[in-house]
Order: sequence, then structure tokens, then C-alpha cells
Amino acid sequence: MKKKLNLLFVLCCLALNSFAQHFVVDYSAGQGDQYSVIVPFPTGITLDVNDEIVVIDANGFGNAGVVTINATTTFPVVINTYLQTTVGANTIPGAIPGNPITFKIWDASEGVEYDAIPTFGSGTNGTFGNGFACQVTVLTVTLSSQLTINVAEVLAYPNSTASIDISIENPNNVVIEGILITIFFDPTLTLGTPSFTNDPVNFPDLNYDFVINDVLTDRIIIVAAYNGVGTPFNGSGTIGSFQLNVPASAVVGDVYYLTLGNTQINELPATDITLDNGSITIQQNLFTIQGDVITPAGTPVSNATLSLVSGGTTNTAISNPNYSFTDLLLGDWTMTAEKTDDLNGVSAYDGSKGLQYLAGLISFTPYQLIALDVSGNGTVSASDASEILQYVASIITNFSSGKDWVFVAEPLTGTYTGYDVPAFSETKSYLPLNMNMLSEQWIAVRLGDITGNWASDSKMKLGELGKTEHYLNVKQGDIVKILVSSNEYLTYEGIDALSEFDLEYLNPINAYTNLSGNYFTKFNNGKIAIASSGNASSGNGLFLVLEFEALKSGITPFSLNTLQVNEQDIEYTLAFEGATTITDFEVISKSITIFPNPCTTSTTLSFPANEIGKINIQIFNTEGKIVNITEVFNNSNGVQNVELNTTEFVEGVYFCKIIMPSTTITKKFVVIK
Repeated sequence: MKKKLNLLFVLCCLALNSFAQHFVVDYSAGQGDQYSVIVPFPTGITLDVNDEIVVIDANGFGNAGVVTINATTTFPVVINTYLQTTVGANTIPGAIPGNPITFKIWDASEGVEYDAIPTFGSGTNGTFGNGFACQVTVLTVTLSSQLTINVAEVLAYPNSTASIDISIENPNNVVIEGILITIFFDPTLTLGTPSFTNDPVNFPDLNYDFVINDVLTDRIIIVAAYNGVGTPFNGSGTIGSFQLNVPASAVVGDVYYLTLGNTQINELPATDITLDNGSITIQQNLFTIQGDVITPAGTPVSNATLSLVSGGTTNTAISNPNYSFTDLLLGDWTMTAEKTDDLNGVSAYDGSKGLQYLAGLISFTPYQLIALDVSGNGTVSASDASEILQYVASIITNFSSGKDWVFVAEPLTGTYTGYDVPAFSETKSYLPLNMNMLSEQWIAVRLGDITGNWASDSKMKLGELGKTEHYLNVKQGDIVKILVSSNEYLTYEGIDALSEFDLEYLNPINAYTNLSGNYFTKFNNGKIAIASSGNASSGNGLFLVLEFEALKSGITPFSLNTLQVNEQDIEYTLAFEGATTITDFEVISKSITIFPNPCTTSTTLSFPANEIGKINIQIFNTEGKIVNITEVFNNSNGVQNVELNTTEFVEGVYFCKIIMPSTTITKKFVVIK
């Protein structure tokens, strides 16, 4: 803010005439034991009336004693200090015996503090309380450049306004009562509006009056005077800033120099002020934003879509896991991220960890809380953990938040035990984008993946980790139990299993564990998710039972495609109740051939047919879905050859079920593309 002053700079810089002691001692004479310090006339400086010498206990009490120079002061001068003293149960404050003695000198006319270096006489070790007095033989002051006025070096763009800070370096804590600063600039630049803004903390309007001459076309003159209100500034920091308009004709790479001219502080000689000139360098107003996408564990995340928006302009990039936006114009931009694939990494073990957190048994990182909040309502509850288990068992295919991933714009830290998800931003903002941003990292959180071990090639949710087929001879109406036992000693927090069977023969009824403790179970079409909500059981042997109802009689395959405990593969054995296993089925099926196997567009099925009648051939995939049905009629004994067209089949594993009047046989084959 400009204020009209009818004062010349010389008048502005006059110090106030009233005298106040600069160094303040924090106690009065006579409180403790007296300790005298004898000081000679300092070298390297001239002392005048109202100048001060202070004796300091820098490691303890502070200012311990001071003398103010007057017309009758003679040297050497005795400065009395008082030591910390104990009287009965009371401690009287003062300099602490044994602490080193240091000195400062106050130049009242210049408003400057100087460090003074003592040389102590023989028999004196330079500490308080050493004898009854301390003799200083030499007290030296070294004068150096006291102040630096700095004009900043800044970057700007064609047809923009540059703001340039003016700052002061004031190592000797000079009290600033008057300032005159002249800054010359190229006349192709013009002063902005406002032309100058004073720092509201260091040089507030309450304490300083400013006069700005911004009429001249090649310079700005700034005059400030302390007006006696409050405390004048005596530190280092910003005086204020001035604004210059850069023309549209400015060329990238051009440098406009900002040169300090006539500059004064108080009434200090020019030799005590260092001038540090500034500049404006013109840079191109096209920028780059680049970075990468990782999980909280640091795993790279590819195929995330980054959207960068400014006004009506939208740019997109795909992470791999790095991404980059180039040739971006100066302006306001915002960026968001999303991802809808790689939907693995979620298991019953994650659900168990969520239940344990909600029971107060463990703490979470902020990313784990975000992963548990699959409802997306900002709080976590048992319904979130239940959703995770339903998702693993494919009872639901999407979380209620409608999201698969959450992208965190800035890193989060700390641990939590409450139900509220910590605040975080899903948007990166550049307001404005005025420089290259080359390390813009996104943290991608897979919802439901509380353990944080997602990987792009993980098969934890529905993958085929390897299986052994068993062929069961079942009778319609019987209850068939699959008994799963561990060969290892385990702690069962989360159990994930994916069984494969023929839905025409077996109807899934139930899945449960015989483990002690609280376990939540989800069972859906052969997919099993079991999670502990508290202290999990440990042991080996039987831990999982699957129950089926036999819908028809015959021989049918069964296998466990996935079995993991706490997201780890385990060694296990299967036993069967209510059905017999056909151990010689492989011998029976050897008479059946599928060639070629693997195949691409077609293959030939050959099998013995010793009964006259209709033969039904069904082809189904690993999910139990029938993809082709062929019927043939056998009117003689012998080998039947049936060509199967696989042109429309996707690559994968298939099963060919041959249903004859009195028997059913299944054979596996593979289609590759």
C-alpha cells in the first residue's frame, strides 16, 4: 500500500532521539554473589556515548552484566555480574559458575550488535566464578560488510507478469529504521499493478511508512521509514516484492537484468552494504508432467489411465508404469487416474485382516484403511469385510463403491486404529502449471487387497494354480463330502479355494471348517472364502469340508484348482465320503483319444461304442459352461470317430463328456491359438 510522505529519505532514516538501554540484564544487583569482569577498551571499533558492552553466560543465564558508555567512562572498566547462588532451599538466579564468558558490543548510533572476542589474562580460564574477578587483556571486534540487499533471480514467460522479491541479509541484527532502494530495469518491461507490495510480517504498514516512485520508465525507487510504532525489524528476510510485465515479444532465453542503484540503510556507509542484483530469464511456456504409478508396496502398476484436464481440453496417458504429458500450455491443470483391469490380489486372508482390524486386534496403515473401505463411504465396518469375502467367492462381481482401484495423489503415513478413513486427495492440481513436474507419483490401491501384495500376474482370485483330477462314482441323492487336510502346521487366518466339478452331477450345498474360533464362510458354485475374525486356529490335518448333493448317478470329475491358506499355496490331501474314487479310470479313458491335442481349429474324438443308441457329446470349459453339444447315433459295435470344430473356441482347457446309454466318460483337451 502506498502512503504519501512529505519527507526526504534523509529524514526518514533519522533514528529516534530517545534513549533506551539495548542489552537488558534479567536481575537486579545484590541478589547473588558478585563476580567482576574487568574489560579494556575494545580494539577494532570506536565507542561513543550510549554504546554498550554486555557480559553473557551464553550456555545458561544469558545477559549477566552490562555497562553503558557515558562521558565519564574510563577504561579498563569493571562490569559487575552476579552468580547463581543457593540460599537454604532457594536458588537465586545468575550466571552459572563454570560456564564460559562471552561478550557483545552495541553500536547505538548504527543500531548494530557486534561479537567481541576476549583474550583473558594469565591465571584466568574465562569462566564465571573462577576466583573473585576475571581480567580481560584484549577485547577484539572485527567489522565486516553488515548487510546485503538481494534482488531475486526469477523465471518468466512471454506476455506474463513476474513478481520479484527484495530481501535483506542482516547477520548482525541491525535495527532497520530507514531504507532507500533503487532498482533499474530494461524499459521494454513495465511495472505491474500494484508496482510494489511490502512484506506484511517483516515490514507491516503499522510499523513502516512506504513511498514508491514508479513514474520513471526504467527504474523503481522504494523508500521506507520506521514510524515509531511497535518494534522495528532487525532480522533477515523479505522486504517486499515488485511486479514487472514481460512483453509478448520476449524471446525464450532472453535475460532482463535488474540492477541495484542508489541504495541506503539507515545512515550506514556504502561499504557496509552489499548489493546483489537480480534478473528475469524468459523460458518457454510449454511444460511436461511425468511420473509413475505404484502400489503402496512399490509394485509397478501398468495400464492405469491418467486424465489431465484444463478448461475444455483433456489429455490422456496410459501408465507402463511410467506416464508422460508433454507440450502443456501455461495454465491451470488437474489430473486424475483410474483402472478397471488386473482384478486380482483379493483373498479371504484380506477379509480376515479386515475383521481383525475391526475387532481392535491390529492396526492399519492409511492405505490398508482405503483398501478395506470397499463401500467408498469414508468409514470401515464389518459390511466392508463381508463384501470382500463375497467378492472372493464370486457372490458379487463388483464392490458397492463401483470402483476396483483408488488412486492417492500424495503419499500417506502413520498408523490407525479408528473407523474413519484418513482424508486424501484423488486429484493432482497445478494452479497454475508454470514449470516442469517430472516426479509426479500416484499410489494405486487395489480395493480389497488389505495385505497389499497385488501383482499384475497374480492368480490369487480365480487363477488355476495347478490341480489334480479325481473321478468320483456317485449315486443320485447321496451327500458327497470332500475332506481337505493340510500336510503342514498352519495358522488359518484366510482360506481360499476354487473347486471344479460337473454341475449336472454335483450340486454344491455347503462349505465349512472344523477349526475352533470365529470364522466367516462364503461358498458359491465351488468358490470358497473363509476368514478368521479373531485369534486364528493353528494345527494340521482336516480343516475344510465341502458338501455336495449327487443329482444323478455316474462317474464325474472333481478337482481343486486353487487352495491357499493366508495367500500361500499349501500341501494337502483329499478324502471322499459318499462317493467312491475310480482309481482305474485312467485305464478306461486310454481307449479314448483326442487328436491333435492341443488343437487349433479342429480335432478328432475317437472312442469305443459297444452299445446301439444315441451318444451325446458335450464340450464345456473350466468354469463348467457348455460351449458345444454334438449328437451321433451308433448302430454298430466298434470305434466311433467324431470331428470337433474348435474354430470359435477361445484358447484354454476344455473337457469332452461322452454320454452313452449306460456310461459317461470325460476326456480333457487343450485349444491353442
